[in-house]
Amino acid sequence: VIGHSSYQTKTLFEMDKKLDPGNIDQTIQWLKPESVMQAIAVDLLQHRNQGKEILQERLEVQLTLQRRRLEKRIVILGTLGNNAPFIGLLGTVLGVIHAFQNLAIYSGQGPEVVMAGLADALIATALGIVVALPCVASYNFLQRKINDIINDADHFGKKMIMLMGVS
Repeated sequence: VIGHSSYQTKTLFEMDKKLDPGNIDQTIQWLKPESVMQAIAVDLLQHRNQGKEILQERLEVQLTLQRRRLEKRIVILGTLGNNAPFIGLLGTVLGVIHAFQNLAIYSGQGPEVVMAGLADALIATALGIVVALPCVASYNFLQRKINDIINDADHFGKKMIMLMGVS
């Protein structure tokens, strides 16, 4: 997934400059193969004789398909980020239960009996958080990039439709 920043804006600006009604058929040649923009350009060019309304519908369909393609694997990050704290919490609960069981079994032997179980519980909590934080941060970052790409592709597709001069 390409980043937004100045690179993405620069690329979109360059595409705007290259899009010309006189060379609309050559659009595919300067687009990155298998990119979102290329998929949209190919589809729009293949259906350009079907009218503006059909092209706008084709653009919406392509945007949806491309979003699904880009989001295909980031669901794993979202799932890990959402579930890791619960797994850590489960470990915490089990550690506390273990600590109280040890307290009941070895009553009168001091706080050391409970401390080992509580330490395990806190380690489980920490591991859940350590897994969740980078997963959620990465998921949010990638989701933002995907939104930027789809927004740029929407702009690109609408400009292509406009330059095709279909009615």
